[in-house]
Amino acid sequence: MHPALRASLTSGSLFFAGDILSQKLAHARSDGTSYIPPPIDWNRTGKFALSGLLLHGPYFLYGFRQVDRLCGHQATLLNAVKKAVVSQVTLFPVFICSFLAFSAVLDGEAPLPRIRGKFQEVFVNGTLVWPVANVISFRFVPVAYRIPSSSVDPSGGRGPIGAAKRHRITTHREGRTQNGLKKPEQIDSIVEQQQSYHQIVRTPRGPLIVV
Repeated sequence: MHPALRASLTSGSLFFAGDILSQKLAHARSDGTSYIPPPIDWNRTGKFALSGLLLHGPYFLYGFRQVDRLCGHQATLLNAVKKAVVSQVTLFPVFICSFLAFSAVLDGEAPLPRIRGKFQEVFVNGTLVWPVANVISFRFVPVAYRIPSSSVDPSGGRGPIGAAKRHRITTHREGRTQNGLKKPEQIDSIVEQQQSYHQIVRTPRGPLIVV
């Protein structure tokens, strides 16, 4: 299988599974009592899967290749730190803008307002965790497994995908739900359930579990 196709399918699959898991956990009760799981929002899940398939997988496949060419393939600690710094100041900002723009287009919105409103928050929060995560990845993770590892968000959902999810929670409160819910109390119920998840689960750039 061609590396680009493999990277796309890997990211798309992980984004797909991760969003389903995040939706299920968003409605889980913290006291452990039984509940009836709500239906999956397949429209939302499809958008995130498409983001992984068309954007995340190919972008980081070729992005990490360029970092390797620039810094070398040595898996030493010093070289891992160098690669992490280069990735943070080159790959990460471009990915944030691309992902926020892509998600805005899929939501039928203008890209620039979302980028302006979310970029600084996402970049600052990502800078707190991604350099460390990338040092570990460049130091210990084989090249073949970097795409799957970069699909897990160590920022606790404060990365670009978490920002996109929080943006969609806001649109629920404004009444623009994809499930056709019109009553304010129904919309508030969805928001409360989604917000409770942020308090329960703290486990990036893509989600296996993203808050």
